[in-house]
Amino acid sequence: MKNNERLSLIKGLPVARRTDPPASHRAGHEISKSGQRVTQAQRIYALLCENPGSTRGEIADIIKKQDGTEAEVFCMVSRRVADLVNIGSVKHGEERVCSIRHRIIGTLWPIQNPEEISPIKKRTKYDLLKDKLKEKNELIKRLRKRIKKLKQKIRSSRT
Repeated sequence: MKNNERLSLIKGLPVARRTDPPASHRAGHEISKSGQRVTQAQRIYALLCENPGSTRGEIADIIKKQDGTEAEVFCMVSRRVADLVNIGSVKHGEERVCSIRHRIIGTLWPIQNPEEISPIKKRTKYDLLKDKLKEKNELIKRLRKRIKKLKQKIRSSRT
């Protein structure tokens, strides 16, 4: 399946959560019916192909500069990225500090040949917590080694 065909799958995705207010559902249906949802997703996918490894904030900033607007587009980019991830055209990468929002945000990578890639597994909170625990344990291990070296240095200086 080519990416143009894949992007047409966005039309079949839910437009809002079940718990969202009716206005969100109406707005979602309007943007889908007008074709803006797919058009926005195509634009974001093209920008990610030109700038792989960008964050949502950086893509939003590019759009703002291209359109010459001060309008907030981060939320729109986030929604379309979610659509692109759900259809398998974009995957999440490593987290890093976004050069625009100055927060830790995951990078985004376009999938050039979606048929060759297995379905993307979303990381759960458990996975993220497990990774953080692993990082902290490694830090503790390094600190213990450092303390041990310092104790040895103190002992040797006393003698």
